[in-house]
Amino acid sequence: MNTKTETLLEIDFQDFFKEDTVSFNIEGCNVFSNLVLTSDEILGMTEISVQVIKETSRTILIKYQENEERRSFKADKSIQISVILNGKENVFEIDPTKGKYIGFGKKIDEIYMLQSQQPFEYE
Repeated sequence: MNTKTETLLEIDFQDFFKEDTVSFNIEGCNVFSNLVLTSDEILGMTEISVQVIKETSRTILIKYQENEERRSFKADKSIQISVILNGKENVFEIDPTKGKYIGFGKKIDEIYMLQSQQPFEYE
């Protein structure tokens, strides 16, 4: 087993989704398409969680549910993420050194991103 693996990002889809159609891409890799998301109003999150794991200095592993996809990656660059919310694409450049915990939420018809060094707390 490769002991040098490191979780670069832990991505959650959080608050205010209500029957919204979402597609999600990381570094050009389609993670999921046209999922209908609704947030749990009490917990403030959906059931969608994605992990990006650095396997080597040149590859990342993208994990979503039972799916895994490897992509080439330069460790010194940001990670490009695309979130398509109800047909509108939003592109984010994420620097993992600023925090590996990423949360996407919805405000009216826009997607926003939170980045943290600490895990998000859900109640």
